[in-house]
Amino acid sequence: MNLKKGPIGAIFALISVFLMIYVMVAGINYFGYSVLDRVQKDGFVNIPTNSTVVEVSAELVDNGFIKDSSDYQTYARMMRKETVYPGRYKLAEGMSFKDIIIPIATGTQTPTKITFTPTYNLGSIANKISTQIEADSTSIMTALRNDSIQKIYNMTDESITMMLIPNTYEVYWNTTAEQFFARMHKEYNKFWEPREAKLKELGMTRLEVMTIASIVFGETQYTPEMPTVAGVYVNRIKGGIKLQADPTIVYAHQDFTMRRVLRKHLTIDSPYNTYKYEGLPPGPINVPSISAIDAVLNYKKHKYLFFCASERLDGTHNFAISYNTHLRNARLYAKKLNELGIKK
Repeated sequence: MNLKKGPIGAIFALISVFLMIYVMVAGINYFGYSVLDRVQKDGFVNIPTNSTVVEVSAELVDNGFIKDSSDYQTYARMMRKETVYPGRYKLAEGMSFKDIIIPIATGTQTPTKITFTPTYNLGSIANKISTQIEADSTSIMTALRNDSIQKIYNMTDESITMMLIPNTYEVYWNTTAEQFFARMHKEYNKFWEPREAKLKELGMTRLEVMTIASIVFGETQYTPEMPTVAGVYVNRIKGGIKLQADPTIVYAHQDFTMRRVLRKHLTIDSPYNTYKYEGLPPGPINVPSISAIDAVLNYKKHKYLFFCASERLDGTHNFAISYNTHLRNARLYAKKLNELGIKK
């Protein structure tokens, strides 16, 4: 008797079809291959520390990556992948739930790039960094001023900013403030390794170079002039002449809107008042550019002891060997500012 042609054969065939359908549906449900349960767009999702699967699914829905949070939670439970690692994860349109769940459950995140530029305001650096990693600006500033952290890196409140070399760095999004500074210290040492021979040749320390570089950067952002400006300060230091650097006065007053340093500003009693105290201030007055740092290491040798912003107001300076020539240059600059009505 041929079962395939009889009623029993038909029943077996029907059962086989149902089994196939069941297996297909089970597979779809398990692996997240249904049409609806897929990522709706390309992008990145940031998963905060201590997040749960429920919170992850809500984050994905809120940001328009998936449509159903309960389905996501179901898949995670079925796959026994409810562990959540914080971080930044790259998503692509059409990805299945499985493709999302596994990286988050194993911590296979996508690095992010943080970039900060030279600046006078440390708060602006903290704010910029906090938009690129999980740590907020308050925790970054707190870590920056933390005595324990400073001691780890043999830094002080005045020198800690030396570790912040303006550049682009690749880190993980869930980096803490402490981890960020550990990374910056590593990059700081990496930056100085090829420059150590030059430091030894000049007989200068990293702190001295960074402090002079910060003053140079405060004086000019015109890169071609930086080695000449650096040379002026080196000449004054070697000659035992006070630096009389206007940017240090601005820093002492903490008024970064100041356009003109006047006689009344020079009376402030601060170790950063280089009109009052000889030698370098305690530390950098800003986060200088790499160009400014290298300008100090490769300062131009000349006899200039003075310089003044040019009356052309184009970012360049007039340099002088004698004080009388310098006064003439300063009068030209002051006259131009007065003509423009710039009082402060």
